[in-house]
Amino acid sequence: MLLIEALLIGIISVIVPGFLLALALLHKTRMNKVFIFMIGIAFGLIFPPVMIWLESYLIPLSPIFAFSAGLYNVNIIILSVIGFLLSVREGAIDLPAL
Repeated sequence: MLLIEALLIGIISVIVPGFLLALALLHKTRMNKVFIFMIGIAFGLIFPPVMIWLESYLIPLSPIFAFSAGLYNVNIIILSVIGFLLSVREGAIDLPAL
């Protein structure tokens, strides 16, 4: 049961921010949503580790930026919020429809 839970959390933490960012960036291209989803998976695999890598340069300034699961989760939430707000701004997500 714990393995299934860990897999679901891992998959969701890759798909959600990646798809939202890809949707915001590729909405105007009229690309099929399946292709946007696949590109979003690639974004979700790339952007959170890049944020951790960039934050690692801040470790000498403050040890709070040392790698931890909490920092990764915060990065996932930040990327998801940024992707959602960009998608709303670009018109990819119609806010009244939610």
